Amino acid sequence: MKILVLGDSPLGVGSALARAKMDMTVSSGLTHAIDCLGRERFDVVLLGGTPEEADVLCRSLREATHVPIAFVTSATRADWRQLVRLDVDSYVPDNVGEQEIVARLKAIARRCATTTPRELPVKAELSGNGRRILVAAGDEDDLCRVERMLRALRHTVTLAHDGEVASAAAREAPDLIVLGGHQATTDWTEVIKELKANETTRAIPVALVTPPSAVAERLKAIEAGVDDFLAMPLDNIELQVTVKLLLRIACYARQLRDYHEDMEVEVLRRTSALKQALRNTEAVSLDTIYRLSRAAEFRDEDAHGHIERMSHYSTAIARRLGLDEAFRQNILFASPLHDIGKISIPDSILRKPGKLDDEEWQIIRQHSPFGAKILEDSEAEILKMAHTIAATHHEKWDGTGYPHGLKGEEIPFAGRIASIADVFDVLTWERPYKRPVPLEKAFATIKEGRGSHFDPAVVDAFFDIEEEITAEFNWWKFIGFDSDSDQS
Repeated sequence: MKILVLGDSPLGVGSALARAKMDMTVSSGLTHAIDCLGRERFDVVLLGGTPEEADVLCRSLREATHVPIAFVTSATRADWRQLVRLDVDSYVPDNVGEQEIVARLKAIARRCATTTPRELPVKAELSGNGRRILVAAGDEDDLCRVERMLRALRHTVTLAHDGEVASAAAREAPDLIVLGGHQATTDWTEVIKELKANETTRAIPVALVTPPSAVAERLKAIEAGVDDFLAMPLDNIELQVTVKLLLRIACYARQLRDYHEDMEVEVLRRTSALKQALRNTEAVSLDTIYRLSRAAEFRDEDAHGHIERMSHYSTAIARRLGLDEAFRQNILFASPLHDIGKISIPDSILRKPGKLDDEEWQIIRQHSPFGAKILEDSEAEILKMAHTIAATHHEKWDGTGYPHGLKGEEIPFAGRIASIADVFDVLTWERPYKRPVPLEKAFATIKEGRGSHFDPAVVDAFFDIEEEITAEFNWWKFIGFDSDSDQS
């Protein structure tokens, strides 16, 4: 977990982070902080100083980053009044123990990583007043007190007894759940675990009301997945701030869920359309295959002509290897579908103009098994080969490829051929994340991969037709698909 500290943080917070051996960068100012955020990946930005200072910093940071922002507060009533206006994702009281400070920061990072898609605009009607809140407390007095305070904030409140929280949450689908109170007869940690284990209620933020002395209970609750706390006796300003922040999380979670559902529907729609169009594909023309393959390529604006070129390269290599006409015809039609799984990759990753981080790299690797899934279970020979190529064109001869780490002749012949064709074309044409390389360097890269990345026999066949490969490249450059490089 990496934390960027900006502003004057209380000594206790810094000491807690240092003793916990947290990966912490202390920024010397706003400009330095923004520079750090541009160069490294952080899980949380921790703001210190006065609320007025934090407000200025927060506004600037929101324009520069999607990283969640937490504010260190002394938790006085004056601070709570200021926090109502601050555009932060959470806060960390400086009047709790070091262990709880660290646990709270980890909880903030965990929560925001799964429910805070900052690239999606916040819908005001989802994060403002009039939200549905489920309240369960230890006794009737606590229930009535919390209900009265929340209704004063113009929220709709549903009351539940402690044993009915999980079922009520699943039934009512509230935007927020508030638990706790003076009575200690209920183990709220078990209730929180039950809520977070249920797919229906997992994304609903949960606040736990505890007395200031209940440190052990708060630590257990953080481990169980609680999202925030309210201190007893309840303060209406603190309640307003905490509810506002947690409802924002609920808003993000709902938008993220809707976004994923829309994406799933769109992927299913495109997949269904693709499978319908590819029935009896032996009778379909190569031009139609190319157009269908662009279902993935159209989102990668710098991949113009890639599927046509690599299918021609694949066919030429197969011919040089002495493979029969049926194989050559199949690979001509099948290889354009090698990256069809990229319809599942978000644009923010597919079009990222720079190096992917580890998490993004793992996501983009999924295009291979996803493409294989789209093309599986067909009786048509072309689609059988297309399935093989989609599944194996990123495998390597020495077993270091993906998705299955196949080695040597475990990799189907069609996958070994398509791998060289794909890599060579990617090297020689511009992509969002790279400039093209000269032809001579691309050929040298293929040669260096003989016996490690590529099948030696396929590499030899590739170089046997080097002039044909070069002519194919130059033809595409001539007709206007200029790779914008100094080729030789």
